[in-house]
Amino acid sequence: MTKNLIHDKKDNLTAKSVIACGVFLLIFLSSITFIGIYYGNPNMRVYVKNYQMINDIFGYKAAPSPLFMEIAMWMGLSLLLIAFINILCSKFVYRKKAKKSYLLHIYIVMIIALLLISSALFTIAEYNYSFFYSLYCYIAQMNKTDNETLNNIIDLYSNNYVNNYNFQWSGDILSWWVCLFQTIMIIIYFSMFNNNFKTRTKSSSEEATVVKKNLGESKIGLLISKLSLSSEKNISIILLISSSIIFVTQFAFVINLSSSNSLLSSILQWSFIASSLLKDQATEFYNAISDLNLSYFIVVHLPIVASSFLLATICVFAIIYVKRIETTRTFFISQFLCMFIEILVVIGINSYSNHEINRLIDVWKEKDLVSSIANYVDRIPFLNTNFLNNEISYPWLSGNQFTCEIIISLCVTLTVNIILVSKMRDVIKKAKFIDSSQNNNLQNNSKKNSL
Repeated sequence: MTKNLIHDKKDNLTAKSVIACGVFLLIFLSSITFIGIYYGNPNMRVYVKNYQMINDIFGYKAAPSPLFMEIAMWMGLSLLLIAFINILCSKFVYRKKAKKSYLLHIYIVMIIALLLISSALFTIAEYNYSFFYSLYCYIAQMNKTDNETLNNIIDLYSNNYVNNYNFQWSGDILSWWVCLFQTIMIIIYFSMFNNNFKTRTKSSSEEATVVKKNLGESKIGLLISKLSLSSEKNISIILLISSSIIFVTQFAFVINLSSSNSLLSSILQWSFIASSLLKDQATEFYNAISDLNLSYFIVVHLPIVASSFLLATICVFAIIYVKRIETTRTFFISQFLCMFIEILVVIGINSYSNHEINRLIDVWKEKDLVSSIANYVDRIPFLNTNFLNNEISYPWLSGNQFTCEIIISLCVTLTVNIILVSKMRDVIKKAKFIDSSQNNNLQNNSKKNSL
């Protein structure tokens, strides 16, 4: 009988491991498909063959390294396969002794790290591919030059562009949104389906007590009891609500930053993509942007990456509350700290991004960059040109409003978390006191029974 139970547990773990691999295969399907797009693109083969010449003409900012893309792509796939192997071998780690060991937690964290790094590497490769695609579209629109090799590339790219043989993939911003989705799914999956917690079940006597209690209380009393900071579950929901309220304004900024048809998107595309392509034609425009020494990734894409981790943690807390899952105290405290740190990081990154964008807008206004590049718009038709038809203005908060938002966000975050930490300490002390009292009662009863 015992052997059959052990065999059933092993089969159950094997089935869960296979299902987990299937889930993550679906999550990473777009990343794996990208490998086929990369090597099936004849335009990329021409680019790889003539990369040194193209890099000499357009510069490293406009011409991403194909070697770097391939290294990131294959390292991402390698780490993904290593993560799959570890998941399939998890039945050898999930033994009775291992469940009580910190090694199991290290093993889970290692798998999560492998998947997250794999997602980041795939995204970096796709992100650089989007710059190649912009360069490909630009070369396809170019006039003939004195360089015969470049003229041959122009003819080939123009022909493929007209015939829609482009092999376009996700844009630079969409690539990081896919990374956001993958990060959320990875964190939620391992948070909800590992053995660090169990589903809460109530006995019939507990349910009867709850029913009797509910019948004797008003609806307002029940609502107050649910929102009071008297248990870890109630602290979780208050933390979830307060963090979501703070995150809404930050996430609104990220969405505005990611909108492909907005005025902000138009200014960012022409500042970071077009400036590199037009460095020899519109030198004044290129120099004005270069003097700011801005990072396209930090300003535009890092807020998306930071938001993904915070959004994943919020989703974990939401699922715990909705599904009535009873977590271990260690898990609860770790998630609490993660959310607090992530909120501060998101506020900091978004504030920096907003500040740098405001600097960029100031330069566009002061140096009238719209006029300096108006004659070059037809050469880059694949970029958003909303800046031509709209007045250049700050896309988000600026000046005193910007300062007030940072101060309010930090004050609310610190105040709420200080209150919740103090209440959580009281709840933990109370729980430890109850546990010690129960243990003492059990010991006294055992002594009486022995007598």
